[in-house]
Amino acid sequence: GEIVPGFFLEYPRYKSINVHFSLLPKYRGAVPIQKAILDGEKETGISIMLMSKGLDEGDILSTYKEKIIKKDSNQTLRKRLVKKSAEILGDTLEEWIKGKIKPKKQDSDIATYCWKKDISKENAQINWDSMSPEYIERMVRAFLPWPVVWTLLDGKRLKLFNVDIFQCNTDKEAGELFIEDNNLLFSTKEKNVCIKINELQVEGKKKMLAQEFINGFGDHL
Repeated sequence: GEIVPGFFLEYPRYKSINVHFSLLPKYRGAVPIQKAILDGEKETGISIMLMSKGLDEGDILSTYKEKIIKKDSNQTLRKRLVKKSAEILGDTLEEWIKGKIKPKKQDSDIATYCWKKDISKENAQINWDSMSPEYIERMVRAFLPWPVVWTLLDGKRLKLFNVDIFQCNTDKEAGELFIEDNNLLFSTKEKNVCIKINELQVEGKKKMLAQEFINGFGDHL
């Protein structure tokens, strides 16, 4: 996520090369995997590019597309992309050195950006009144393993590690925690659509499954 000095970029014989986890020029910046999940993208990928003075603006040597599956988190998607990048980087370097690749310029007119602040502690709190259940579910997956999405429960932070969208039967205000048919649920701004909690952590306690929370704290809801 840092800009490197110009002399460093031009020193190597074959120029400096970078591996970026998006299909550039989309998601230039520091958190492309997390932002793709957060935005509900169906596909992302890998761009192997020549480094430049601008932020991820260098010419493209090769790309690879990867589907984002339904339950992908930042961790699971990153693991696949890291593994694949190791496979394709060698082939790309070999072709580049042999002069078989013509670098392709990016179209900056369609570039999008993602910043560290997009995935920050300040942005990790759920706003139940404005966020849709779909966005909250994606947010939980995108903010792993840090900073982890959270909300307040009786003045304490409640971190959410694994959730699902769940059809429920409630007219509660958005952001209320309750139990229905032994499911631990948060009501949302959409009627009868809840966030089902699978794994969570109460401030000052260890991470636990929803059933453990229900057994220990359910009588207080």
